Amino acid sequence: MHDQELQVRLDQDGFVVVPFLAPAVLDEVRAWRAAIGSAPGDPGIALFNDTWSTERAHRASVAEALGRWCQPAIDALLVDHVALAWTTIVKWPGEPGAVVAHRDPTFVDEAMFRSIGIWCPLEDVDAATGTLSVIPGSHRGGAPVRAHQAEANLLVDLDLRADPRLVQLDVPAGAAIVYDHALVHGSVANGSDRPRVVVAGVLVPRAAEARYAVQGPDGEVHDLAVGPELFVDERLDQLDVDAVLGRYPEVGSPVATSSVAPAPGRPARWWRRRRGAS
Repeated sequence: MHDQELQVRLDQDGFVVVPFLAPAVLDEVRAWRAAIGSAPGDPGIALFNDTWSTERAHRASVAEALGRWCQPAIDALLVDHVALAWTTIVKWPGEPGAVVAHRDPTFVDEAMFRSIGIWCPLEDVDAATGTLSVIPGSHRGGAPVRAHQAEANLLVDLDLRADPRLVQLDVPAGAAIVYDHALVHGSVANGSDRPRVVVAGVLVPRAAEARYAVQGPDGEVHDLAVGPELFVDERLDQLDVDAVLGRYPEVGSPVATSSVAPAPGRPARWWRRRRGAS
């Protein structure tokens, strides 16, 4: 980060909350989001990430539009980072929208670099609307390779309403949570009568090789060299692993699943909430 005090806090806690979209830009993004409406394929319940849209054109247009608005803010905030993905995430009212505590997949070699998540609500968010809760410092734990939709990324027994380690992050519209992808985070249901919409981004250092890990049919985890096209060309909620393995080169050797930490707790009924978006 350009601001060294913020960098110290990010290193220590795994997250910071900062101003992100200027008021005029925020107004433009809100108007654009209202104009495009729900993504093709969004059932209007639970939680929906635009990278899950059934139409590639929609995924591409969302990424392109948000990149135009958000890249200036990224350049002012982070030193020489590039975006792998921009999307909007909608949490519809009701209990199905709760997201189990988890760590995001790895997007870089975390022994050498760290990747950054951006989470920017278009309206003020708090516990009533399903804001994020995080465990400060938890980014220093977790497996070095976290694969797509892996149970090992989940903390299914962590109570998002009661665990004393959690810090609830109430965020004003246009501000952003900037967080390390290894940070444990999750969100309770949206208890309001309106959808909660956030802009989300995946940022990697320009010097890093972007990567994404998937578990193949051989049972091993394959770390693939990827680019922004992954998030546009593929539906991440229904990822065709065989196709992806044939499309992207592998980085290093496969990782045996026995070397990836098992999921903590029981994996009961986590499918709808495991897809790596909060």
